[in-house]
Amino acid sequence: MIRFVKHMVNLFEVDLKDKTKNEEFYKSLRQLVTILFAVVFGVGLSELGKFQWPNSLGSSDFWVLVTAYTAVVGSWWGYHWGTISGPEETNVLNYLVDCLLLVVYWFLINKRESIAFVLFCYLLMFLFYTLWEWLRSCKEHGPELGNRVKNALRLNLIIFIFMLLLWFGSGILGIRIIRNWWVVWPIVLAVVLIYRYCVHVIYRPK
Repeated sequence: MIRFVKHMVNLFEVDLKDKTKNEEFYKSLRQLVTILFAVVFGVGLSELGKFQWPNSLGSSDFWVLVTAYTAVVGSWWGYHWGTISGPEETNVLNYLVDCLLLVVYWFLINKRESIAFVLFCYLLMFLFYTLWEWLRSCKEHGPELGNRVKNALRLNLIIFIFMLLLWFGSGILGIRIIRNWWVVWPIVLAVVLIYRYCVHVIYRPK
């Protein structure tokens, strides 16, 4: 079963039988992701511009937006840093996950009314991160890169499970302390920053 799934994933390794054409094809996919990042950045700046300084510093909604924007900026940094220093990504499914992630980022920035919905978006975000690394793990890598991919996949699974528990506690169990913005956004911000640091360490060139 696992071998079949890996075979299906490998079918999305597009090979146009020409190195130049392959490079152009994947370059166009990277440009699409970059454009979508630019759109989300613009929307985020527009939302930040609605707050009045310095009164906004006492607003939980402001810090929820800052946390979301931090997640987007961290993702942008990780994506472009990876395209420069990481292995070449040649699976269309990975780019599809990138596009789905940007839809999640849009919701994080624009739909901040419900704490359960915001936590669900972060849950989706880390689910897509996990899926992205799993798709990468289906490819054959050398020993060093293979270990890095496995470590990144484990990290994503751990954080996904943590966010699942956080969302479950807020949305399903209705735990009062997890339904308080002043409690949740520092936790989510810490998770986002710790995650980015750990991923950077895992994929840092040695």
